[in-house]
Amino acid sequence: MNILFLDIDGVLNCKTTSERHDGFIGIDPVLLERLHDICIQTDVKIVLSSTWRLLDKDYLKNVIGIDFIDVTPDLRGVARGYEINSWLSTHHDVNAFAILDDDTDMLPGQTLFKTSFETGLTEEIKNKVIAYFIKHAEPKRCLNCGRKMKIVKDPITGKDSIYLWKCKCMPKDVYLSIG
Repeated sequence: MNILFLDIDGVLNCKTTSERHDGFIGIDPVLLERLHDICIQTDVKIVLSSTWRLLDKDYLKNVIGIDFIDVTPDLRGVARGYEINSWLSTHHDVNAFAILDDDTDMLPGQTLFKTSFETGLTEEIKNKVIAYFIKHAEPKRCLNCGRKMKIVKDPITGKDSIYLWKCKCMPKDVYLSIG
């Protein structure tokens, strides 16, 4: 499984966000739509690493409007990268992970896609995250021959898609569609 560790402030909201929730800055619908694009195009699972994770989980799912599978532990006084490492140390089924955050308190070797509170999640960063997870998609095995298949370009969009796979044993114009 591929995991995206998600911060909220500075990612799903920014200085121009007008939405408010309980008197605080809320979630910007444009930035949330970009996150949805990442989830749809990569089948990534979300783990909240934001301080918002300390709120009630059901409340968060309703407010944020995304389904996250877990939250990182609250290890007060340490860099967020250590909280992410702590979560990863108890979840051994992670194929690849990345972090979407406007802060830089991560550890060496942790893949960070840095946003800013000025803009939040931009189209450019969204596309980089999508490309990263497509590159790190878990290979599918061909049911015919057992070989690992490769991701292929969508003939309509011309972009790589985690939903189209090809094996050497398949005829030229035949793909396996997963989704």
